[in-house]
Amino acid sequence: MLGKLSGFRIKRITNCLEQKLKIDFRHGGERNGWYYLENRQILRVTVPKGHGGSDLSPFVAGKVKNQLRLDNIEFRNLYNCPMSGADYREKVKGLISQGLL
Repeated sequence: MLGKLSGFRIKRITNCLEQKLKIDFRHGGERNGWYYLENRQILRVTVPKGHGGSDLSPFVAGKVKNQLRLDNIEFRNLYNCPMSGADYREKVKGLISQGLL
């Protein structure tokens, strides 16, 4: 299913963002972190705190996806592993060269 963003575990998406994109989240009411490219803050990402196997609501998954400047397919690929950190870095560089970031 490509339409609705559902079935994303909070813990897994947080780990994915920390490991693949090297986002260092602050731990507070929400997890806030920055994606860096060439030692420059590029994108701010917020992920809610989750307990155990909590899922992201489709609304919140959409917000995280938008913060990362991904479409639904790219977000799923990042979550399910076909998209690597290097792939994401190239996407961000493309957005910068197009003047979108």
